[in-house]
Amino acid sequence: MVGVMVVAPLVVLGAYNDVNLSSGTTISTTVGGGAVDLTVTNGVIQSVTVESGSMDIVFAAGSSIIITSAGKRNFTYNLDKVTASFECGSSSSALTLNLAPGQSAETVTVTPTSTTCVAVGVGGSGSSSSSSTTSTTSTTSTTSSTPTTTTTTTTTTATPSTTTSTTATIAPTPTTLAVVTAAPVAVSAPSVSVAVLSAEINPGARSDDVKTLQTLLASDPTIYPEGTVSGFYGPKTTAAVKKFQAKYGLPTVGRVGPATLAKINEVYGETSSAATPVTTPSASTQSQTIDQIQSQIQSQIQTIQNQINALTSGAAVTGAITSELDPGTRNDEVRTLQTLLASDPTIYPEGTVSGFYGPKTTAAVKKFQAKYGLPTVGRVGPATMQKINEVLGGQSAPITPESPSSQAPAPSTTASMIDQITAQIKAIQDQIKALQGQ
Repeated sequence: MVGVMVVAPLVVLGAYNDVNLSSGTTISTTVGGGAVDLTVTNGVIQSVTVESGSMDIVFAAGSSIIITSAGKRNFTYNLDKVTASFECGSSSSALTLNLAPGQSAETVTVTPTSTTCVAVGVGGSGSSSSSSTTSTTSTTSTTSSTPTTTTTTTTTTATPSTTTSTTATIAPTPTTLAVVTAAPVAVSAPSVSVAVLSAEINPGARSDDVKTLQTLLASDPTIYPEGTVSGFYGPKTTAAVKKFQAKYGLPTVGRVGPATLAKINEVYGETSSAATPVTTPSASTQSQTIDQIQSQIQSQIQTIQNQINALTSGAAVTGAITSELDPGTRNDEVRTLQTLLASDPTIYPEGTVSGFYGPKTTAAVKKFQAKYGLPTVGRVGPATMQKINEVLGGQSAPITPESPSSQAPAPSTTASMIDQITAQIKAIQDQIKALQGQ
């Protein structure tokens, strides 16, 4: 039977070897043939179960205990979240175990060994054996009043088994021995969470906050593929905000309200230990980008103007496609296709005539195919080519003279199409104003 003696304060034992200890309590017991003292320095130790050769200690969060051996015995132990440190003094050894606040309870088995530790001193060596990850740094320096040999040895370990030994060579004259032991201090740079947006924003706003919003959204091409940073909260920015809201389960209202503001700061907020350089596009790069966008807009304006002229003059859009076309093609046939499709703003509202069969042209072809009951494959095959030439190219029947009243589209149809084109022009003008404001 293992004896357990409570020193102070008095503890009621559930069994002879199962103890619940609170802070300030010390018990003495015998383990493995040697006496040890257990002192709780913080929190509550839920239980201590003493076996013949080991102890099982159950730690609650925020608890710590010191196990002292007057016989200067070493200890072995298993750890998970509990941390440990071991000290070997001139008359005793001490093992300190600590479980930080907020951690779940943990059981540690401590076994006193048959070996004893040796305090660092002249001509001696010290050792501790454990599974602790605590690092120990020991420095020994020797000086004398006469010429002598001085040896300084520093050993640093941070492995599951920590062993530190120091040996000093001394001349046969009186010497002064200084031993300095210091635990390493881990220093990490502070992490700073940066809130990238500070206020709610509505469509139509123009501010630096809008520029910040656009920059953040542009970092995800699936949300804001255009990536324009103009400072103006226009239709494309509104659409990007809606995509962001849909992606993160928010109401797709298109404005940056409290919930969207918090989510943007959560998703795009930066956490860093040092200032990160911000790369700003050079003036020449910005100018080149703006020039490219303005060139595209001017091309769109010209296409729309051609459509208006055709509608108001009653002239038909001429031209026909003579071969099949696939996405990715670049030639004059694609220009003819784009010109024909642009005559119907409901099919090809962008109206870009570039000669390149890109995603927008593919989408327009699919809209045409859907409108006229064809498979929406996005390429111009035989059936699509025939239907485009029939509907938009005017090749289905010979051209015959018509009375003046039948040459122009119906007034109501013309007015509706002109209204659509006028809306497009206004949207383009807004883009130009936004670019000029950069």
